[in-house]
Amino acid sequence: MLQVILFLTSILNQESDSICNRKQSESISNILADDTTICYPKGYYLNNADFFDPNSNDIEDILQTYRKNNLQQGDTLLLGIYIRDNTKKIISSRIYNNVYTPSFDPFKDYNYYKSIGLDSIYEIFHEVYSSTLIYNDTITIMIQSNVAVHLTFDFTFDSTINEYTATDYRYIYEGYKGKVLQDRRIPLGRTMQLHEFNILEYYLKHTGD
Repeated sequence: MLQVILFLTSILNQESDSICNRKQSESISNILADDTTICYPKGYYLNNADFFDPNSNDIEDILQTYRKNNLQQGDTLLLGIYIRDNTKKIISSRIYNNVYTPSFDPFKDYNYYKSIGLDSIYEIFHEVYSSTLIYNDTITIMIQSNVAVHLTFDFTFDSTINEYTATDYRYIYEGYKGKVLQDRRIPLGRTMQLHEFNILEYYLKHTGD
């Protein structure tokens, strides 16, 4: 299991190298300063774009998701967050590949994923559902599984470091017919930055896999 954790950490927790290799979408280019360019991660294309204001300076910051070219089993979306100052220049850009879980085809079984070397990842993530909600200064990541474990992480924006951080998370355990047996907040013991987050680590911690 340690080998799987280390492998997934390399997938989920490293920031991707970026190059300016894609034409900007018209909606993004229109709000950028004339000499500002957003670099797309190499090998990815723009999946979605939106605007928000986590640093509350009344300047639209940019949120984008990227999908891998020729998407394969086990790949995941990337999240790009670009923070701008009062002059509309980008002062912080981060690419996260640890916010969304890997995608798998629900119509393919374990034997298929074993044949392509993804059986260890599939065994874990085919029963895990995660959702990510982003609202200005808060990013909420919810993890649910078919073993009645529900985890919720609320990351709030820290403008001093232009990064989202969390100090605890919510743990819910359900019993028969969805009856809530436990509902509590668990301290992380430190201030965790979003780029340090690992879905697998906390899922395994509470499922005993």
